[in-house]
Amino acid sequence: MIIQEIVTVNNRQFKHTYSSDSKYIKQVETGAIYNEAYDSLKRNFTYIETDTTIKDEDMARD
Repeated sequence: MIIQEIVTVNNRQFKHTYSSDSKYIKQVETGAIYNEAYDSLKRNFTYIETDTTIKDEDMARD
């Protein structure tokens, strides 16, 4: 399931989008694939959950 929440980073608010099932998410408008996404509140991107599970090493990137 896609989860969206408002988070504050460096005193700026963003929409944080991710999968509750550790799946990659796909931005509908561009087709880009992400582990998670942080977007400006002014942007109205749509995300769908893919069938591909995020591997542990993909989540551990610095």
